[in-house]
Amino acid sequence: MIKQLSIKNLGIISDLAHQIWPIVYKEMLTEEQISYMLSRMYDLQILEKAYLGGDTFYTYNFNKEDLGYIHLCAKDSELKLEKIYVLPSYHKTGIGAKLIDFCIEYASNNNFSAIYLHVNRENPSVNFYLKKGFIIEKTEDFDIGNGFFMNDFIMKKYI
Repeated sequence: MIKQLSIKNLGIISDLAHQIWPIVYKEMLTEEQISYMLSRMYDLQILEKAYLGGDTFYTYNFNKEDLGYIHLCAKDSELKLEKIYVLPSYHKTGIGAKLIDFCIEYASNNNFSAIYLHVNRENPSVNFYLKKGFIIEKTEDFDIGNGFFMNDFIMKKYI
């Protein structure tokens, strides 16, 4: 079941990220960059600020266990899928597809013209997004500080 989180439950997102990132990104990023990005993106105060700014957070919950999450942000007429992650032990079980389908339905129901996301160019999930109807709009490198960069595709699905 996909459930929306309240501000008091945002720690779930941080906890999941700290379980997922070291495994998912170990072949793409250094341990130092993973640690830096986790502290920069998943500190509870940062998540709360995003929430108070209008962002929404959802988890995929099965048998009272949170197995994945999404973070959505309205950007004018488009919906930004800020984050989507599933615990590695549950990859290829259909949870990611359910979360993406939820995003598509959410975007459609709220009159967004498109969904877009940033994804590391080396991330195997690029193929997943392509299968779900996203296209690669452009390639960008983002300086995130401390000498680290995010080397991403910007992918979009029109609604």
